[in-house]
Amino acid sequence: MTSNFNFKRLVSIMVTGHGCPDTAPDLTSIGSNLIEQVQHALPYDSATRLLSGFEPGIEQICVKKAQQLNWEIQLFLTHKTRQTDGLERLIEGDSISKIVSLGRSKTEPHLTPDPFKERDHIALNFADLLIIYWDSRCNETSQFEHLQLIGRAAQSRKPVIWLSPDGKMHWLEIERLDDAALELLKASNYSSDSLVACFKPFTQLDQTPISSYIELLLNPTIQIHNPNATILRELTQTNGHTAFRDTGRLHDVMTGLLHSDQKGAWSSFKRKFLNYRRPKLWSKTPDEVQPKAVLNQAFSHHDNLAEQAGGLHRSNIWLLYGFSALAVLVAVSAEVWQLHWLAYVELALIAMVIYRVWWARKIQLHQKWIRHRFLAEQMRYCIMGYPALAIPNAFLAPVWEVNHQNQLQLNSAELWLLQRHLIVSGLPCDDGKVYTPPYHNHVLAEHIQASVRSQMHYHQMHHHQKHLGHKRLHALAELQFLLTFIAVVVHIYIHANWLLLFTAALPAFAAALHGILTKLEMERISGQSASLYQQLEHLDLALTRFIQETPPGDNSWHHWVSLHYLANKSQQTMSDNITQWQHLIQVQQTEIPA
Repeated sequence: MTSNFNFKRLVSIMVTGHGCPDTAPDLTSIGSNLIEQVQHALPYDSATRLLSGFEPGIEQICVKKAQQLNWEIQLFLTHKTRQTDGLERLIEGDSISKIVSLGRSKTEPHLTPDPFKERDHIALNFADLLIIYWDSRCNETSQFEHLQLIGRAAQSRKPVIWLSPDGKMHWLEIERLDDAALELLKASNYSSDSLVACFKPFTQLDQTPISSYIELLLNPTIQIHNPNATILRELTQTNGHTAFRDTGRLHDVMTGLLHSDQKGAWSSFKRKFLNYRRPKLWSKTPDEVQPKAVLNQAFSHHDNLAEQAGGLHRSNIWLLYGFSALAVLVAVSAEVWQLHWLAYVELALIAMVIYRVWWARKIQLHQKWIRHRFLAEQMRYCIMGYPALAIPNAFLAPVWEVNHQNQLQLNSAELWLLQRHLIVSGLPCDDGKVYTPPYHNHVLAEHIQASVRSQMHYHQMHHHQKHLGHKRLHALAELQFLLTFIAVVVHIYIHANWLLLFTAALPAFAAALHGILTKLEMERISGQSASLYQQLEHLDLALTRFIQETPPGDNSWHHWVSLHYLANKSQQTMSDNITQWQHLIQVQQTEIPA
């Protein structure tokens, strides 16, 4: 049975240009013509979305042209909708699918940080291509913000079209932006001169590589010789055999026994043998902060596959080391009892070990576990911060790298998947509605705190279980060595062949337990969970105090900025943990027990 995770072929185009005087000759004609050229450059079977504000100038020009072309339009406003000129007439049509507003009033004094800066930096997460009208004669604040925005797009290797006040158009040559070039841009703090040098002027869009870029963006698997494209094909097409038929029953039962209590073992038995699953419950919050369908389905998809592959990988470790020790016991038993037919049993056990190692490597069980777990956890963090417009760093990390031939190639299959999920989902608002996140400060804080506390509970239990499992396995290994010592002493005085079962087999089983402890990294992962719990505890306390200081109905800009920071900090803390876990587990590949 084959299951494909299909994506809508969608190109999201962001337009911005606030704060700059409209001094370009015939800006309306230039902007409209550019949108038409973009339409012609896109594949015929792809949908197009315009993501923009509705400030006078290039934003309004492009929105109105996109409406004529029947593009999907999502508006991201800084001001209240009723204070946005001309918006009411625009909404009367059906082309505006979503409106997200930061809810600021035009009468408010200067706000820090600038709402336009916050809007543009957030919107870039949802865009494939940036169109920006930038004039060096903009006010100092707007000019700096535009340079920083172009710099962020460059760091993500997202294409940028820059419209200058002289009416010329410029294309950001991302094929020239290798890692060294990006470091130099960052070192210059994205100065005007350093960024301008990365652009190439054009008169017609077909003079740029936009068509080939969009085709690569929508289907990176066309790079058939790129190993990351191969990984992407595997991640987006899951075959219902091998790793995904068995979900690791042995590991769960052994873990339940290690945790000692009958209740733990019974819970493992129910979960694995009776197909019992504890439901994943999201916090009971208003519709605005519930996970959207695309993100929720993506999380469930990758979480289930990670759970299955991880459980099977851990069960395989138990089997490999268990069979190896058992092979030693059978070999000794054959000599002690003169049962030569046991040699066939020993051979079968050794063959099984070799087969399980070959099989795990063939289906890349370990790698699939790590990849799907990374995807699931990043989606979890995104779902937590999404309604507060807080997006994890992975969703803006560069999907592409520049090779030695100055060509773009897929850098990470996982990052491409994450970013497509987010872009297809769009802004955090239901179709046909207006959503103003700062009007929900109190509810958003409760939603984020519920997610943080859920992770705290998980890592508290995870720390306890891993620590207890390590402690008991270690004690069992020591007991086996102690029994071996006693057996050796007894064997000095009593020359009985059956004592060889203890002197030879017990060390083998003790070594097997040590191998299991090493491969499963129980103690180190336990310590990692304890460390993360302490970090999240501080964030939970900060959110508690924030909620106490933010009454229901509060719509303060400064409170929303604080909440946005806390959401980003929580995401980054958890994201750093999953990255550290990846590095820790990556080295524990499936190997022949030795």
